[in-house]
Amino acid sequence: MFPAAAHRLLIRLFATAVLLTAFTVSGCGPSWVIVRQANPNPLAGQTNLSVDGMHYETMTVGGKPEGIYLADKDQKQRDSFLNDKNETAKVFFTTLRAEAKGLVLSDAAPGAVFVVQPTVTFWEPGYYAYVARQNSIMNLVLRILDGQGQVIDEVNLTTQVEATLFNPSTGGRMGSAARQLAEEVARYLRFRTAAPGR
Repeated sequence: MFPAAAHRLLIRLFATAVLLTAFTVSGCGPSWVIVRQANPNPLAGQTNLSVDGMHYETMTVGGKPEGIYLADKDQKQRDSFLNDKNETAKVFFTTLRAEAKGLVLSDAAPGAVFVVQPTVTFWEPGYYAYVARQNSIMNLVLRILDGQGQVIDEVNLTTQVEATLFNPSTGGRMGSAARQLAEEVARYLRFRTAAPGR
């Protein structure tokens, strides 16, 4: 028999473990929601995909259109944000190509029938100020187009990056979000391009 204090401690530890597991499953990391998906699957067995550049045209920042968000920033802040976007795209595509090896993900893959088109639609920069913080959130719409430019698959993906002392900059969190989303996009592409019976 455990002493009562030890028993209470074990119960507390178990409850904490359950809460942490629930938080990990529900609150962290990317997830996808299918908007549309061609059936039968035309991507099955495909190994030659092209990648369109990262699209930001419809992105809102903290709930505002990008132009309005940047309107009250000075030139240095606007330049920094533009640089963050460019670096984020590089991180996304570098990660995607590394994680989706064998799918020939290039900007202009010869003979490619399908095009992968990622679009960032929402970015919550968040902030870290020692005594207060707000985590960063990124939403990405993945579309896969056929040779005629028709959308055959459309998927929404969202991820959250914690704002901490070790990840205080919005640019750093933007890159982390892009990396997480690229890993999830690669997982989706591997799933959709798997040959039947695999």
